[in-house]
Amino acid sequence: RDFCLSRGLGDVYKRQVEGELINTDKQDLIEAVTPYVTGSFLDVNVAGIRAAGEALPWVSQIQVRRVWPDTLHLMVSEHQAVALWNEDGLVNTRGQVFYPESGKMPAGLIQLYGPEGSSELMSRQLVTIQQSVDSLGLRVKSLTMDERRSWQVKFTDDMQLQLGRAESEQRLARFIRVFEGPVASYRDQIQIVDMRYTNGLAVAVSYTHLRAHETGRNL
Repeated sequence: RDFCLSRGLGDVYKRQVEGELINTDKQDLIEAVTPYVTGSFLDVNVAGIRAAGEALPWVSQIQVRRVWPDTLHLMVSEHQAVALWNEDGLVNTRGQVFYPESGKMPAGLIQLYGPEGSSELMSRQLVTIQQSVDSLGLRVKSLTMDERRSWQVKFTDDMQLQLGRAESEQRLARFIRVFEGPVASYRDQIQIVDMRYTNGLAVAVSYTHLRAHETGRNL
């Protein structure tokens, strides 16, 4: 789509914008970059245009190309949100945090809670955990890492998994083995699985659900 931007003294640049804008308003983009469309065709402030556009909440990257004699071609990429970050942020496909305008949080995303600067690590861990529990039919609802790098997972059925700090991968593998075997028949009653033990685990169950389960087995 073409736009015209004034560069002073009655002259204009034609600008072509390429890329699907879902969460970014085109008019907001135009207003953001227009102050940097100054000077001649050869010395127009390309870096300023790029920086101003990428300062918009949902804009991930802008590539600016000059097309002789009077056109600026902008290729715009938006962030793709894959998770919620703490209270007011989002995480994109590269594990980077960005902050949308209030009220524009997408629904249905996994929640990540972690210290500043840990979003890439947590994104990788989220992928590892979700791929590991896919065979169990579990879906991650939230993933938390505290300042001590202790991990906690909450699934969509509200079961919580405590992995702790050390040997989280080994503890996750042990959880899967146990969940596939000894505790499988009590799956609906389990509230918390604590794997922070060297050679064992602790399981908290719902007493009400457990009584119903046992009653059903005795009928």
